[in-house]
Amino acid sequence: VAQLWRIKGLYDLAAHWLAVGVTTAQELDDSVGEALALSHLGGIAQQKGDIGVAEGHWRRGLDLAYDADDDDTILTLLTQLGDLADDRGQLTMAEMYWRQGLTLAESKGKTEAKIGLLTFLGHLLRKRGNYKQAEMNYREALDLAESVDNKRLRLNLMTDLGHLFAARDDYAGAQGYYQSALGLAEGLGYRERISYLSVYYGDMLFYQGQWDEAARYYGRGLFLAQEMGHRGNQSLVLGQLGQLALVQGKLAEAASLWPDALALAKAVQNPEQICVILGYQGDCWLIQEQYEKGEEVVKEAVNVALQMGHNGLICASLYRLGMLAMLAGKEDEALVAFKDSEKIAEEVGLRRWLALGWWGQAQLMAQGGGVAEARELGERAAEVLEQLGHYGAAEVRAWLQQL
Repeated sequence: VAQLWRIKGLYDLAAHWLAVGVTTAQELDDSVGEALALSHLGGIAQQKGDIGVAEGHWRRGLDLAYDADDDDTILTLLTQLGDLADDRGQLTMAEMYWRQGLTLAESKGKTEAKIGLLTFLGHLLRKRGNYKQAEMNYREALDLAESVDNKRLRLNLMTDLGHLFAARDDYAGAQGYYQSALGLAEGLGYRERISYLSVYYGDMLFYQGQWDEAARYYGRGLFLAQEMGHRGNQSLVLGQLGQLALVQGKLAEAASLWPDALALAKAVQNPEQICVILGYQGDCWLIQEQYEKGEEVVKEAVNVALQMGHNGLICASLYRLGMLAMLAGKEDEALVAFKDSEKIAEEVGLRRWLALGWWGQAQLMAQGGGVAEARELGERAAEVLEQLGHYGAAEVRAWLQQL
């Protein structure tokens, strides 16, 4: 009963029935039943942003599962605790939980658990920029999911492959995976998934300059997130709506959306989303020529990204820092930031940030009188952005024409 309410996004009703389940299991001295109920209660707490409560439920549940020597419940709780650590940016701790679970799943022949753990370890590889190994993890997991005909796991992996292709700046490829995942989520009636997949699908439209269509998907995602009271998804959508407003020149609208988005991200302790929104706020200060204010928030974003070890966000934050420093007349600081971003982007294959790092350096060259060198590097940047279908290519081309 609780799971039915949870799928529908009615978390308070689901939590009520799970609390009844915990009490009943205690009365029956059923450790496994209590651990399972605590697992689900923790899941609801996480979805509502009550991170400390979720962790408490899961740690207690894991102790009970180990006492009962119940492999399935142990695997579930190790997976959940790893997910929680990942959300907090504690990647090493997340890896510890998931590798422990993968070892158990392989030794006990638990195929579905193995699929989930391969997937989560793929997330870590993706965040660290090891896209080739991440894709291998995802595809191995997808083959296993198809072999057991599990639509829920297929949905997860279609989503993850979408994230992977998006991280590689292959927007059309990512869009295809997100579209497939949305179809599966709609068929399964998973409203939470529909909410955030609508946002990710909208992101791919946004990057390709299809802003009206992006706004339509963002609106759908926000409606569902607000209806369910899902703070994490609300933060995600508000952040992207702010970025959409910014590129359309609606500065006041963008600036009004981000404080709420940031507060929600902090409430659910999501450092990745915090970093993204701080970056967007830096963009807004840059456009308003408030460079010192922009540097302040973007330096915070750099620190958050470095603590997480998230290469994509490190590159994005360093690029923004370079732009702000350059416009503030701090050419030496700008060059260091652009080169640092370029170096990481080249090492892990982040073509968008590689191209934007080149463009930043080209602008510095032009300011220093090296117009020929600036034009050559700017052309390289524009070509890569055009290959990616990124809307920023037009801005670089316009700049080149003015040289």
